[in-house]
Amino acid sequence: MIRLFYLLFFLCLPLQLLLSVRPSAFSFPLNAVLAGCMVALCIVAEREWGDSVSLRSLRSLRFSCHLLGTLAFCCVAGALLPYAHIPSDPSDPTSKPFSDFAVTLPFVFLLVCILLQLTLLMVHRVRKNGWRKNTVFLLVHGGLWLALLAGFAGSADYKDLRTLLPLSSSQPSSRNGITTAYDREGRTIPLAYSLQTTGFRIKRSPADKSVVQYEADISIDCAPAQRVAVNSPLTPRWNENLYLVSYDQNNPSPTYVVVQIVRQPWRHLLLAGIVMLMLGTLLLFGRTKKTN
Repeated sequence: MIRLFYLLFFLCLPLQLLLSVRPSAFSFPLNAVLAGCMVALCIVAEREWGDSVSLRSLRSLRFSCHLLGTLAFCCVAGALLPYAHIPSDPSDPTSKPFSDFAVTLPFVFLLVCILLQLTLLMVHRVRKNGWRKNTVFLLVHGGLWLALLAGFAGSADYKDLRTLLPLSSSQPSSRNGITTAYDREGRTIPLAYSLQTTGFRIKRSPADKSVVQYEADISIDCAPAQRVAVNSPLTPRWNENLYLVSYDQNNPSPTYVVVQIVRQPWRHLLLAGIVMLMLGTLLLFGRTKKTN
């Protein structure tokens, strides 16, 4: 089974040269359906062939070590590769097949294998001993599984948008609201609300007059304006955050600000997975201390 894993892993390398993997192709609901199919497949496989040699090999500590070792190698290799955003056209001659290693076929295949093993381990434990006797085990492995899944599958639904808001001292008006933003490839993305600035302030250092902080008052759908500053985002929706990232630095009196809109629909599942992992780890250490 380990040989098959490495064979498929290295087979993904030449395939990456021929294909362009785009995370958006697996956006919701396809990513959720695929995750559900993987869980269902593991449950059926454990029920029918749980004691087979192949499944025991997939659940083995040896296979875990190979997965973690390969993951460490990929992280180091990916960090050494120059980053460049994958263009929208896969046939573009300027496209670099390994420019964003986190969305390449080899790395995606590796993450799927890790999720597959975690699923098999949890299903096997529950089938053998029930979930009550494996609470700590399920919290640790389930938290890691949920965090990996949310980060991996959620990347297909992740959006990083920018929009330019003219500065205005007037009251919020539906005529002046901005309702579009732009992604990294320059495509226009409609917003579910309108944005308008009603104020902007720059805080400078008394010593050298350098910019220390800048903030803006932003109105959403003509509602009362709310303060947005650097490292102090605004949350217009449950899956979006607004960040103030820049402003007009070419004029003494700035005429616009640049707002970043980050959409992360899976972030709450990611946080839930991290909390489960931390809670399971604390319970595990507490149990170990009692045993000693």
